Amino acid sequence: EARALKVRIVEAQTVEARRRVEEARALKAQIMEARTVAARIVKAEMVEAQMMETQIVEEARALKVRIVEAQTVEARRRVEEARALKAQIMEARTVAARIVKAEMV
Repeated sequence: EARALKVRIVEAQTVEARRRVEEARALKAQIMEARTVAARIVKAEMVEAQMMETQIVEEARALKVRIVEAQTVEARRRVEEARALKAQIMEARTVAARIVKAEMV
């Protein structure tokens, strides 16, 4: 009876050990799947962040171009104003010279 009991105990322990091994394998498979999913999520987030960064850089470039264009338009307007003012000054000098000349005569 003791031998039979010992055999049954060993068999039960073997069955329990096999069950535990199977549980460990299943758990390991779940962990590997979770790691794969996490890696995919991280990769997707990195791609999204890179796309956002690229979009921000492109928007910044476009804004810089618009600023330069606006500055160019403003500079042209100031040049035109300066030319008009110069023309007015030259006209005023001519008129003043005529007045001085007329007074001298």
